[in-house]
Amino acid sequence: MAISVVCDNCGKRLNVKDELVGKKVKCPSCKTAFTASPSGALRVKKVEKGKSSGAVAISWGFVSMIALGVAGVGFVLVIVFGPVRAKNQWDPMAAKAESDIRDVVQRGLEVQMERSNLWSPGDKGQAPTVHEVQMLWDMMVMSLPEHIKFKGTTTEGAYTGTYNTKTLEVNAEMELGGHVVAGTGAIPGADDATRHGDTKFTVNGWNKDGDFKVWVDGTPAEFKTSAPKRNRDKAALPVAPGL
Repeated sequence: MAISVVCDNCGKRLNVKDELVGKKVKCPSCKTAFTASPSGALRVKKVEKGKSSGAVAISWGFVSMIALGVAGVGFVLVIVFGPVRAKNQWDPMAAKAESDIRDVVQRGLEVQMERSNLWSPGDKGQAPTVHEVQMLWDMMVMSLPEHIKFKGTTTEGAYTGTYNTKTLEVNAEMELGGHVVAGTGAIPGADDATRHGDTKFTVNGWNKDGDFKVWVDGTPAEFKTSAPKRNRDKAALPVAPGL
């Protein structure tokens, strides 16, 4: 331990050892001898060589924990204000989107089959049918995408496309000439229940606010023939009793 004393001549503050208190010492600054008086002296700790008395120790482990905490909070905020918000915007639209896709795809399939002389609205038997619509939602989108992909199957094969969340327009690429049994999966395989169609055609359109429009390969999806009207049963005339 050292003691701080002041030179009587020049006033310079010096640090001297405890055992020199009360004894004559020479000031290294003015070379004057004076008595190292303990009066008013301040005890100071000896500073180790190579170390600063004002140094502050830093725990890198603690710093790493803080950094990880900040990163975790940031990640949660990104998820909440990104994918979660986008999904919440999409959910109220999902049911209508699937309905619109089914309507447009169904009309396009029927018209294309009539154009190919494979079916007409007046035919008996099973009509072409849309089996399923599957929306392909991306869980990592940061905002509601303008186009959402979808896929599905009909009695004639598979189809894929996009749904425009702004214009509500459906764009699909479809198959004709295949065979898919309902419930056998969205992508036809090689078994007897599923077979890809060998003809491809495009369908686009929308169904919004009562405005239902569909195009097949760029031309309006209109039937050449209409379904026959059902004949109403004629009311039976009363039979006059015999005389």
